[in-house]
Amino acid sequence: MTARKSLAEVDRGFSIENDVMSAIGEANGKRMDELFASCVESLQTQLFAFNPAMSYPAEEWIKADPDFWKPKTVTAMATPKKPAMEDLKAKQ
Repeated sequence: MTARKSLAEVDRGFSIENDVMSAIGEANGKRMDELFASCVESLQTQLFAFNPAMSYPAEEWIKADPDFWKPKTVTAMATPKKPAMEDLKAKQ
């Protein structure tokens, strides 16, 4: 598993892929593909996100990143009142 702080880090990896392949050249790229194919049977990518509300982290994890593990609660905004039918008629 590889931890990422955001998906921007994943995007950055994809964005430099062409530059890396250009730097190593076509022949080395083919050789790298051959070596990879000879030692890797399958490759799989999965994306996981941790939900603090569904987790039971160790105390040291909470101390290391309290903003993530114990976020401040966000109060819901009041639902705006719908105008009364008389108010709507008066505006017409």
